[in-house]
Amino acid sequence: MSNKIAGARKKLQRVYELDFLDAPFEIEQEVGTTTTICSTTTTKSDDQQQSQQQRQLEWWTSRTAMVSLGYFPTVRAVVTAGSPYRTEPFGIIKLMEEQQKEEEKEQEEEEEGKNIPKLHFAGETDSMVPIESTKLLCEHGGNGRIIIHEKGHLFPTKAAYVNEMLDFLELSLESADSK
Repeated sequence: MSNKIAGARKKLQRVYELDFLDAPFEIEQEVGTTTTICSTTTTKSDDQQQSQQQRQLEWWTSRTAMVSLGYFPTVRAVVTAGSPYRTEPFGIIKLMEEQQKEEEKEQEEEEEGKNIPKLHFAGETDSMVPIESTKLLCEHGGNGRIIIHEKGHLFPTKAAYVNEMLDFLELSLESADSK
């Protein structure tokens, strides 16, 4: 391809670095299916070029859309000539985009959950939920604060704990309202 577009290549190379990659899928003429080959060489001997001219290669198959799916993360632009439109790769792209959006949404929701201010009470004599378990919840649940009281498995009602909870709620709700 580099030789075939020599005139345009010379002008383009004044501004851009060009790479000419062979498509990775060979079209089998008899059956009409494709098989994968590994060939990304940009310089070839005469024998290789002649062999290349006899083979027909393609970038698109029903299984993958190559650049669109991120197989070449450094590619910043694509120019094609004589490339057919096929619905299958775009269907795959759409499914992958939907899956990615769903994963991003789940991650966003998880991150939002971690950013919600949390106040955890843990009792020193709690035989049902050990303090270490509540500490782990505080660490992994994100943005948590733990207050350890001298009682067991209960919600503390002493004025000092109630006041800490009121202060926590006031600060948290003010912060949430300002967003």
